[in-house]
Amino acid sequence: MIRAAHWVPEEAVRQLYLQMKGRMKPTPTTSPRRLALFQFVTEQSSGINELEKGEIVTGLVIPPWRGLQSEWNEQYPPKHKWHYSDVRNFRRDFAEASKSLIGY
Repeated sequence: MIRAAHWVPEEAVRQLYLQMKGRMKPTPTTSPRRLALFQFVTEQSSGINELEKGEIVTGLVIPPWRGLQSEWNEQYPPKHKWHYSDVRNFRRDFAEASKSLIGY
């Protein structure tokens, strides 16, 4: 909320708001689905202690994506809006959530 004296023109307040918003470059919030997916994948993953089977992503050893997708889809069957039918979208949404939440 912005508060201004009654004599400050509305247009001046609007311009100030737009300037400040532009300088802050707010990061868009990721969707609840992607947040849940990020949490799910990180809980199923382990930290890098040594190179093992699996894919190394941002400090995680992530189990195979198809297996993760199958486990996810057990919780969210085909008619559920969070169901993933394509492993590429499942992996992409994790990557996007990761970028949004931790910057990579």
